[in-house]
Amino acid sequence: MSSLQRFSALLEEQMTPRLAWGLVAVAALIAAFIYFEISDLRNEAEANYNRLLDEKTVVSETDGLDKWQDRAQQASTARGAWDKRVWSGPTPGIASAEAQAALNAILNESGLQSVNLQVSSDPIRIDNRDLLRFEVRAVGDSHAFIATLVALSTSDRAYMITEMSIPMRDGQVSRITFGGYLPFIPIISNEDGAS
Repeated sequence: MSSLQRFSALLEEQMTPRLAWGLVAVAALIAAFIYFEISDLRNEAEANYNRLLDEKTVVSETDGLDKWQDRAQQASTARGAWDKRVWSGPTPGIASAEAQAALNAILNESGLQSVNLQVSSDPIRIDNRDLLRFEVRAVGDSHAFIATLVALSTSDRAYMITEMSIPMRDGQVSRITFGGYLPFIPIISNEDGAS
């Protein structure tokens, strides 16, 4: 007789209903423990799988890093082009005088008459940017005003027109008023920075 058969025979002799129910309860507890352990392992494996998927997504998105580098280069180029259009000078007064001379030249070339031009030498700070305010009052027809707008928009320097009043009828001579801002960046000399 093998040891397994002997154990089985011994169990049959000693088995009582209480012992049978106790063994069933122990088996149920062991089964529940195994189920919960497997469930925890499954959840942990699923979390690891999702984490690895996220990491794979991040790694695959770095393949598009060249696209972002291109965008950064384009932004840098655009910023450089904008900086070239900004009015600059050691003081706002000097930049204001240069802007007034440039605006006078544009207004005279476009055919506006009786020009009254004012450029403020006191910068206004909006969104951490210094702006010089300008205002133009002149007499002219619609063609002269359109020529002025075209000249301002195609100029090497930036003019931001924020308001205008053009009471015209059929191209007749009329009073024109417009104004706006000139972006300004002060030029800091090395001597000023050292003191």
